[in-house]
Amino acid sequence: MWSKEQLIYMAGIFDGEGSVNIEVQAPRENRKYYYYSLRIILINTNKDLMEWLVTSFGGKYSERKKIEKRKLCYRWAKCSREAAEILEACLPYLIVKKPQALLFIEFMQTMGKTGWFVSDETRSKRQFLYDEMRKLNKQGD
Repeated sequence: MWSKEQLIYMAGIFDGEGSVNIEVQAPRENRKYYYYSLRIILINTNKDLMEWLVTSFGGKYSERKKIEKRKLCYRWAKCSREAAEILEACLPYLIVKKPQALLFIEFMQTMGKTGWFVSDETRSKRQFLYDEMRKLNKQGD
């Protein structure tokens, strides 16, 4: 699938430039429970890097809105199961983002085909993992 060199390089880039997110949408009229989505994101100013990511790991990238007096940035993203596979493969080489990667992988293991019809226990576990990820990703302090 991926070479050791690709995984080591990806882990290094990801530790420095990446983010691991569990996002949640509150219940609403047509949805009884919270809905979670999982995503990994890398932001960088080098378009060649973005193209390498797409070629090596799939996904896609887009230009971010240009900020005056700053370089143009690109954003690469990968979602859910495919993102978990990438993180799991990079796990031995991650340092900074390893705790987030482990939570992401654990959360992904609670997801079925749709994630809609799950037990209260699974819903509680998802909320716990979401809260833990927020703590790890909290800025400051």
